[in-house]
Amino acid sequence: MAPPIPAHPRLQVASGDALGAAPGGQMDVFEDAEVCKDLEVVQPHRRTVVKTGRLEHGSFALLSRAYSSGSSEWRFRLERLSGIVFLGVLEDPHSPRDGLARKLVTPAWMTSSYGYVCTTGGIRGQVARTEVAKKEAGVLSPGALKFGAGDVVTVRLDREARTVSFQIRDLNPFTLRNVSPRARPFVNLASRGDSVTILGAPGAPVELDDAYAPLALPDGPQPCTEVELESIRAEADAFWD
Repeated sequence: MAPPIPAHPRLQVASGDALGAAPGGQMDVFEDAEVCKDLEVVQPHRRTVVKTGRLEHGSFALLSRAYSSGSSEWRFRLERLSGIVFLGVLEDPHSPRDGLARKLVTPAWMTSSYGYVCTTGGIRGQVARTEVAKKEAGVLSPGALKFGAGDVVTVRLDREARTVSFQIRDLNPFTLRNVSPRARPFVNLASRGDSVTILGAPGAPVELDDAYAPLALPDGPQPCTEVELESIRAEADAFWD
């Protein structure tokens, strides 16, 4: 197994942003204005987002502003997962504004909870990058890049090199290239009750991560019914056929 991605030497040089942080050292958070209407941002820390709507489409939540230089790193922890989650970076504004992220027609670079890696928005539309990603990660079995509840996915955007790297748990990282320097990190949730937290930077005090753990999720959303789950799983299965 590979060690965590080392800290990048250019952090805080050009744009003033840091690992998982906005300029000025403030931690990135989910803004209510930057999430779909059927997502809820958990207060007061605003570092956890929960899908509260019914399972009809995927919903986006964006982090941070867009910057033109420097590097940033985010660590996403899957808190609850019964459907599909996509994590990555995208050019904003993105289109369509909802739905599964792999169906974007605008540029995006992403990985998913069911092990699929792709880019969108180019001349060829959606392009699968899974096999190349698996080779870089050193895992070749089907579904080797899957992740689930409790797993941490690290995403690093290097705006100078125009790359975004993903590390799933402690696997070797894999890299997508030709990334827009102004891409923004996003979470795409498909199933009601699923949730993701952005953690503090590696090396931050333990209590920082604990402070942002979603210990009290919003009241109201009930677990997805088996019919709803079967719908989203069928779509994922059909994609591989």
